[in-house]
Amino acid sequence: MGLPRQWRILVLDMPGHGESSFDPTQDYSPFGMAEKVDMFVEAVGLERFHLVGESLGACISASYGSTYPHKLDSLTLLCPPITHRLSNGVATKYIKEFEVTGQLSLLFPQCPDEFQQMIDVVLYNPSLFTFHYRMRQALLSLQMEHYHHFDKIQKDLRKTQEGDREVRQLAKNITMPLFILWGQHDRVCDVSGASILHSLVRGSRVQVLERCGHAISLERPRKCAQLLTDFISHTAAATIRPTAPLHTPPHFAPIAPPVMC
Repeated sequence: MGLPRQWRILVLDMPGHGESSFDPTQDYSPFGMAEKVDMFVEAVGLERFHLVGESLGACISASYGSTYPHKLDSLTLLCPPITHRLSNGVATKYIKEFEVTGQLSLLFPQCPDEFQQMIDVVLYNPSLFTFHYRMRQALLSLQMEHYHHFDKIQKDLRKTQEGDREVRQLAKNITMPLFILWGQHDRVCDVSGASILHSLVRGSRVQVLERCGHAISLERPRKCAQLLTDFISHTAAATIRPTAPLHTPPHFAPIAPPVMC
């Protein structure tokens, strides 16, 4: 994405993605997964760092920032699916489907044609990413191996059922510098969430990208990298502690998005 080379970047795969392990007896609610993120943070010895999350990863990152605010120098949230549960929030048809059925079928295609439908929804300009039928079939077969993981995750997410009061309290607990990034044409998480969340967290920054859907880092990687670099560099410069050498690069731990593309 063009982030500074001197940054130490740690990327965490969501459960069911990459090589992340999965235990069906564990709690995969946003706060449950935030606790697992903190176990990782402790294991690698991070004291303070900048956290970035996208989509469900942003939901987990928000939960982490609310629970462990003393550990973050900044928090960046890309289209987090949390504001629809506020009294003034807007839920898209895909979020409504999840709230009613506990399933977000869009992100779990069963055939190559449904895979293409997912691409068409999460991207503003799906023609940027054209997949041959056989390639879609191959990608789909790899991902479907983990679908039983996603069933458990979706159940835990729906079971959480944070309402207006809980979401407002979560936002109130986010005391570190916050950057909110959203795609203008997001069809999964309504873009109104950007201004709503911005109004709940004093001093937060917000940016809405034109010609961009839900998969921000995929569709606008250079712009995304530029905005992240500017925000984190500015925040790091403003929060340098006297005991820290000026050349120390910031720790930057993004949580990979759950979108399968």
